[in-house]
Amino acid sequence: MIEKKDAWMKSIAEPSQGEATTREANEDLKNQINELKEQLKHSNEKRDRMSDFLLTKFPDFESIISKSVNDDDTGSDGLSGGIED
Repeated sequence: MIEKKDAWMKSIAEPSQGEATTREANEDLKNQINELKEQLKHSNEKRDRMSDFLLTKFPDFESIISKSVNDDDTGSDGLSGGIED
């Protein structure tokens, strides 16, 4: 009877293999998310530096870019049309 109680208490106290695997997977996903956030941060900083540089070299750069972004008829590559199903 005592052995059964000890085994039950150990099973409660120690996480099962499935729970441990899930925790490890969650930790891995959190690490990947943090890495992606860091990459995004660096990418945004690089984009901002490039935009600032282009504005110093080409004063009308901002108006040209805003026109192409607001143009609904062209895609990001400047070509007409969009993605069709």
